[in-house]
Amino acid sequence: MEASEFWQAFAGQQRVFEFSADRGEKGVSEKRERRMGQMKFIEMTGSTLAEIVNDGELHVADLGSAGVKGGSIVRINQQGDIEVRKALKWDVVGGLLGNFEERVRKATGLDWA
Repeated sequence: MEASEFWQAFAGQQRVFEFSADRGEKGVSEKRERRMGQMKFIEMTGSTLAEIVNDGELHVADLGSAGVKGGSIVRINQQGDIEVRKALKWDVVGGLLGNFEERVRKATGLDWA
């Protein structure tokens, strides 16, 4: 397959994908959000994260080895994945379990954006 054929096929898949998402199929639209980089997060400092971590999750002692310091910028997505801001990218360092949504909202006063 030549490069031009590949991109034509890819473009065709993109249009079909967007059409399916527009029909309101929940699973497809969620995949589209993730694919398009529109996943929602709540951001906080490393200090705030250390306050809300429970047993069985990334431990406070592990935060430092994962590169999270008190003043670090971290974010949590709606699935509970914890990411820390590095100079050029976000690194996934762990995850929250259970009813973390309420803990995150209460500690930060923020909602998913």
